[in-house]
Amino acid sequence: MASDALTFEELRDLFVARGYHKTPLSLDGLPDKSRAVLLDVLRALVREHDEEAAVQAQLLARNRELEHSVQRTQRHTRQASEQTHSTEARLHAAETQLESAQRALRAEQAAHRTTREQLARTRREMQHIKAGAAQHRTVTERGAERLRDRMASATLSNLKALVPDIRIASPAFVAKAGVAEAGAEQQLAAAEQRSAALMEGTHALKQLAVDALDALHQADVRLQKILDVEAPREARPRVRADAPDVAHIFPPLRPLVTDDTEETHPARRRLWTLSRALQEHVAQLSQWAAARHVRRDAQSELAAVEAELGEVEAQLGGGGVRDEGGGVGADVFDSSETKRRRVSD
Repeated sequence: MASDALTFEELRDLFVARGYHKTPLSLDGLPDKSRAVLLDVLRALVREHDEEAAVQAQLLARNRELEHSVQRTQRHTRQASEQTHSTEARLHAAETQLESAQRALRAEQAAHRTTREQLARTRREMQHIKAGAAQHRTVTERGAERLRDRMASATLSNLKALVPDIRIASPAFVAKAGVAEAGAEQQLAAAEQRSAALMEGTHALKQLAVDALDALHQADVRLQKILDVEAPREARPRVRADAPDVAHIFPPLRPLVTDDTEETHPARRRLWTLSRALQEHVAQLSQWAAARHVRRDAQSELAAVEAELGEVEAQLGGGGVRDEGGGVGADVFDSSETKRRRVSD
C-alpha cells in the first residue's frame, strides 16, 4: 500500500497536517534499530487509520442507502395497507349484495317451481277438458240427431192428426187416436229431459274449461309478478285484464269449438293468448337465470382476488418486499388490483 512506502519525513509532515501532533517528530538520539521499529509502527498506525476511515465511509454510505430503502419500503407498505383496507371494504359490500341477491334468487326459484307445478297441473286439466269436450261434442251431436228425428216424427204425426180425413165413426178408431197422442207426449217429455241433461252437462264442461283458463291466467299473473321484481320499469309487460266468465268465453249464440271455428272461437283465442304469454314469461325467466349464473362466476373471480390480496399481505408482513425496480410487493398488488377492477367492471 502507499502508507508502507512513506518515509519518516513524509510521516512527520502527515502527522502535522492532520493535527495529530503540534510539533514535528524528531528521531535524534535514537539508534538505527529503534528508528526502524518506530517507523514501522507509525506506518502501521497510518495504514490502520486509513483503512478504518475507508470502512467508516463505506458504512455511512451503506447506512444512508438502507435508510432510504427502509423509508421507501414503509411508504409502499403504508400505501398497500390503505389499498387493502379499501379493497376489503368494497369486497364486504359486494358480499353483502351477493347474499341479498342469493336470498332473492332462492325465493324466486321457489316461486318458479310452484308456478311450473301449477302449469303442469293446468296442462293435465286442459288435456282432460279437451278429451271430455270432444266426447261431449260427439254425444251431443248424436243426441241432437236423434232428437231431430224424434221431433220430425212427432211433428209428422201431429200434422197427420190435424189434417182432416175420412174416418169411420167407431169407438175403436177414437181409442187408437188417443193412444197415439199420449205416446207422442211421452216422447216429447223424454226428449225434453234428455235435452235438459245435455244442457246441464254442456254448462258443467264450459264451467270446467273456464276454471282451467282462469288457473292459466293466475299462473300468468304470478309469473308477471316475479318478472316485475327484476325487470326495469320501462321493460315490464303491461298488466293483462281479468279472466272473463262463461258468457264471454262461450257466447250463447255461438257453437262449440270445432274444426271450422277453431281459430275464431273466443275460448280458442283465450287459450292461445295465455299459452303465448306463459311461453314468453318462461323465456324471460330463463334469461334471468343465465344472468344469475354470470353473477355467480363474478363471485368466484372476487374470491380469487381476495386470495391474491391475502398473499400480498403475507409477503408484506414477512419482509419479502423488494424496493428496487418499483418493488415486488407493489407489482403484485397492482396486478391483483387490476384483476379486481376487471371483475368489478
